Amino acid sequence: MVKTEKPQASLALKWTQIAHSILTAPFFIFAALSDSYVIKLESGESIDIAAHHGLLGQLLLWSVVLVLVAQVISLWRLSTFSIVLYAWCGTWLVLVASALAMSGEFLSKELQNLSTGGQWVLDFLGVDFKIAHATVETGSAWIWILLGAISFVAFGTWQFVEKIVSYQRMMKPQSGN
Repeated sequence: MVKTEKPQASLALKWTQIAHSILTAPFFIFAALSDSYVIKLESGESIDIAAHHGLLGQLLLWSVVLVLVAQVISLWRLSTFSIVLYAWCGTWLVLVASALAMSGEFLSKELQNLSTGGQWVLDFLGVDFKIAHATVETGSAWIWILLGAISFVAFGTWQFVEKIVSYQRMMKPQSGN
């Protein structure tokens, strides 16, 4: 009967994953509460849009949940499923963070068109409020999301390398028997 061993994570990977598990949820809560966009009106007022609103908030929540599941699985044994979860969540969050970082200019032009029309309506109604020169600035949430996503991709890569090394050790012929 052939005894098959399952690839196990190294002690360094396990302890790093435990630390990562403890820090992941608070880190992404901080990222979700950070501003993804800041809309500044001509009057000096600003409207902050936090990252936890809408689909971005759901993506952050489910990414954290899936990565915590992957961490529990990988503490038990190195699994292809956990590697894929890390890589999938990490690459999607890198994509979202990149889109957030680059969308400020596009949204600023669109908001300019919208606010010009809104200002015309306000002037027509006789309301003394200026919104004609509103701008959109990208907030800091994309930086925090990108840092968390890079850690997910790094853990997925580290697990993949350890799994390959573990299989190579298991396939190496035992000498001295």
